[in-house]
Amino acid sequence: MVLQGIDISEYQEIINWSAVSATNTVFGVAKATEGVQSRDPMFLRNWAGMKSAGLMRSAYHFFVANKDPLLQAKNFLGLTQAVWEDSDLPPVLDLEKSYGLDPNTVLDRAGQWLDAVEAALGRQPILYTFPSFWHDALGNSPRLAHYKLWIAHYETNNPWVPGGWKTWTFHQYTESGAVSGIAGPVDRNTFNGDLDSLARLLKDKPPLRQGYEGQVVLELQKLLKGKGLDVGNPDGDFGLKTKNAVRTFQSAQKLAVDGIVGSKTWNALLSSSGMTTPRPPSNSTLVDVCRSYKALAHQDQALQWLQSNIAKPILDQFTLQWRQTQSVSTSPLSFINVCKSYKALPHQIQALQQLQQKLPQATLSQFLQIWRN
Repeated sequence: MVLQGIDISEYQEIINWSAVSATNTVFGVAKATEGVQSRDPMFLRNWAGMKSAGLMRSAYHFFVANKDPLLQAKNFLGLTQAVWEDSDLPPVLDLEKSYGLDPNTVLDRAGQWLDAVEAALGRQPILYTFPSFWHDALGNSPRLAHYKLWIAHYETNNPWVPGGWKTWTFHQYTESGAVSGIAGPVDRNTFNGDLDSLARLLKDKPPLRQGYEGQVVLELQKLLKGKGLDVGNPDGDFGLKTKNAVRTFQSAQKLAVDGIVGSKTWNALLSSSGMTTPRPPSNSTLVDVCRSYKALAHQDQALQWLQSNIAKPILDQFTLQWRQTQSVSTSPLSFINVCKSYKALPHQIQALQQLQQKLPQATLSQFLQIWRN
């Protein structure tokens, strides 16, 4: 199943999100801001609409390189930060014009915006660009290749990957797509992976609806079956039986009966099944742990416990990424030394974030309980 998405702005005018929900559209990205002052007048409407349609959603900022990047970040955060949820995708920086500036200046300023937004939201942003712009205007620089890439390359299923990126994460393949519920053309995109891979970009459970497939759907089906609801044979395929079971559960819980498994339905399923796992506050990340490390006894104890509870292949991969090496013979890192040597370097942040994505929630929660003493 190829995961399809859209990106939208005020130019799509009023969108019928109920009609969009009936299509194969899995994710959506709405324009929020541009430059230091401009805000898309349809953003909040589109933000709520994407959630009502059961889409994984994100927001993007159109970067104006000759304007103050921190003021641009303030503009973006001023509109989006209060409405961002853990079930949303990371934010996006749209970088496609140099405004006559040299490559290093553009990249420096973009980096300031990316750092400011990541610090505020606790999510590493995604970078959107065009191959020709990156090659011609920015000298095919590899400087920002540690960010996930959303590449705009039309009329092809194999987009050209610029700079130091090894692959793309999202691909905008047309600007003249057609989607029910949207009058006129709309940008269409694909995700480079399956539903479970896309869900791992979130900090919470993804919204689910009929037509989805994956392990996260299987988890949903098992929860529903555990409540005595008929989903047939749990197989990871969100079909009509699963939708009907969701609707029955939503009705019993006095939730909106729409057959879409959003955050309220997930929370009700997990809490009512006795399977809920304590979640750390949204700002409790491994990056924050390293930032706050002071060599206290309970902190070292927590780090030693975490290291002993991570599978060796995951620990080996983290070691390679942290040390920026491909040598498989390198000895595993000590997590205490990781925190001691943490300097907020881009590759360090990326290594910690990717490690956290691979950890079971129960492991992370237990670690944070020890860490907080």
